[in-house]
Amino acid sequence: MLLGLMLWTAGFICQEIMLTWLRMRSGTIWTTSLAHAGNNMVLSLLASIVLTDGAGLDDLVVMPVILVPQLVVCAWILLSRQYRTTDPVTLANAEPA
Repeated sequence: MLLGLMLWTAGFICQEIMLTWLRMRSGTIWTTSLAHAGNNMVLSLLASIVLTDGAGLDDLVVMPVILVPQLVVCAWILLSRQYRTTDPVTLANAEPA
């Protein structure tokens, strides 16, 4: 149970990183909303119907299978510094509104 909770938490954090990056890159909340809904539908379909019920795999097997690609994408976002939208020097020199 503890392992499942840790895997779920890691997946949740990864999804938040990816959705935040998408929001920053797109400039609109709608892209992120559609991505979130699509992600939930695909993961629910893949995890519940195909892998768990259809293939008879345990949730503790399915969760890492889904988590690994998310970790790769999050590592790319964070390590390539994709989270930065503007130069911090520009922010420091900006006049208050």
